[in-house]
Amino acid sequence: MDLQDWRGLRGKYERTPEVRAKQSSFLKGKKKPPRSAEHRANHRASMIGKNKGRILPPRSAEHRAAASAGQRKRWSRPEEHIKHSIVMMASLSSLKVRNKMSASAKIRVNCLGAQERKRIEKIKYWQNPVNRSYNVRATLLGNKVKPNKPEKFLTKLLQKLFPNEWKYVGDGQFILAGKCPDFININGQKKIIELFGDYWHSEEVTGISKEQHEQERVDHFTQYGYQTLVIWECELKDIKSIENKIIDFDSLRA
Repeated sequence: MDLQDWRGLRGKYERTPEVRAKQSSFLKGKKKPPRSAEHRANHRASMIGKNKGRILPPRSAEHRAAASAGQRKRWSRPEEHIKHSIVMMASLSSLKVRNKMSASAKIRVNCLGAQERKRIEKIKYWQNPVNRSYNVRATLLGNKVKPNKPEKFLTKLLQKLFPNEWKYVGDGQFILAGKCPDFININGQKKIIELFGDYWHSEEVTGISKEQHEQERVDHFTQYGYQTLVIWECELKDIKSIENKIIDFDSLRA
């Protein structure tokens, strides 16, 4: 059998158990001599040249399943986790490795293409109402937001005017397309009351006029079928006026 014929059998030739046992006993206890840095560099260059432009054939479902099962079996052993942890700790303790990782990370961060892709991905993520609602709710619940003094005052006033008809949900209980209203009607009406703080909803913070900011919030909830009443913190000083405003809003029907 010549060399060409032998190469043709690679991957097809199956060693018998007897041959494998003989080779194992022959190699047992023997260590390969360490290869020089020059040899490793030449080998890497050679492999890169051979594999350049090469497209590997797709692996079968059976092959992928077998590989996955092998990995699960490997990582089910606690000693594998310990071994991997030791190797990683040893690797990261090397100044050369840390510098290499730092340089690679800087290249990725400073790459304009990567920055643009991340920017576009973030825009697409936050344009999704489901994602916005999830993040707003998680933030409010995580921070354990509680009603402030004006919200407590308005809660008592609503309970006085309309007992058990309005509920405070400004702590993240109810999110609608990324917006968290302060009060919602729980008596069958699709109505929302927003209490705007004089500072946090001012033109200085929002960058737009109070009228525009108020209308944007009303329009946002209107597209989901909700009527919205916006009350400003300064209006709470005139109790009679604010009571009439709430009563008029409650009497409206869609």
